[in-house]
Amino acid sequence: MAAIVLWVVSFVFGIYHLTFLFTAVVSTFALSFLWVKVSHLSLRVSVRGPSEVTCGDEFELTVEVANDSKLMRSLIEVMLPKQRWLNAINGSQRILLAIPAHRSVSVEFKLKALKRGVYNYDHVLILVRDPFGLFNDVKRFPCECKVVVLPKVVNIYAMWHVAGEVLTEVSYGDGDVSRLGMEFYGVREYRPGDPWRRIHWKATAHTGKLSIIELEREKQGNVILLVDCDVHSHWGSGVNASIEHAVTIAASIANELLLAGATVTLVAEPFVQSPGLTVDVPRELKTLLYELAAIEPSSAPSLAEVVQKLRQVYGRSVGIVAVCTARTPNTERIVSECDACAIVYDGFARITHGVHDSDSQILRLPMV
Repeated sequence: MAAIVLWVVSFVFGIYHLTFLFTAVVSTFALSFLWVKVSHLSLRVSVRGPSEVTCGDEFELTVEVANDSKLMRSLIEVMLPKQRWLNAINGSQRILLAIPAHRSVSVEFKLKALKRGVYNYDHVLILVRDPFGLFNDVKRFPCECKVVVLPKVVNIYAMWHVAGEVLTEVSYGDGDVSRLGMEFYGVREYRPGDPWRRIHWKATAHTGKLSIIELEREKQGNVILLVDCDVHSHWGSGVNASIEHAVTIAASIANELLLAGATVTLVAEPFVQSPGLTVDVPRELKTLLYELAAIEPSSAPSLAEVVQKLRQVYGRSVGIVAVCTARTPNTERIVSECDACAIVYDGFARITHGVHDSDSQILRLPMV
């Protein structure tokens, strides 16, 4: 308004250079404002990234900004929505100096997954500035990108022996494979407890790491893996919550049991009637990890009642492995009824396959 008044005054009194100056100023403001408002109309945004990562991994999300206009777009700031447990290592904002007409430019965001879960990116924020820096405007551009952070699988040496106890078969350490009906399955990295006679020397020389011949076992039996999801049994929040440690232990136990040749059924739902999720080969472990990535504490039946009902239905025809916490009611009863049990405490966990302390293994938390 002040600029218009001055323009009128300068015109009336014949100060024409001031008239030109104020006309230029007003035009600049008007064009800058219109530039910001229409720039978003010619932009398209898409997000690409891995569909799954493991907790603790670093990964990249790529945001592609396309310019469908006949004019170049400049000084565009791309902002990725913040996710609490996906840490942006190199920041969550990027400035694009220029996007040529009918071209697209990609920017990469490096993230680190701090906690398992399912994370959705349903929009990206785009901030557009005018060339003179007078105005800016932020718009939400919808997109679809889902990242599932799977729980980490850790080698638990205690389960190397417990798996054999649960399945009532020979232990891994004897190396006698002739009577187990095993056939060649593949080559994998050496794990503690592997018999030295199964070292694959050619693969070891090629990779520089000890490699083991993996054999495909005949199925050794069915195991039900229970995870106590009752909200009253858990404490803490974030990466050090008890449910996070319980899920990591459950994922690691499932891995050991599958390597032992067992068929594993995961029961982490609040209802016993749920059939659970069953896998029978190690390469299908990821199916279980997807299930474990999404579970959260909720109102669930007593784990002791679940174990009791499973024993009534299946008797001793299946093995039962439970993962619970120090706050789970009737822990001693659960230990006595299960073939193996992992109990999460504050700062450590205890894996047992018997009622005596001598049958227990202590693990530090968090496991790495």
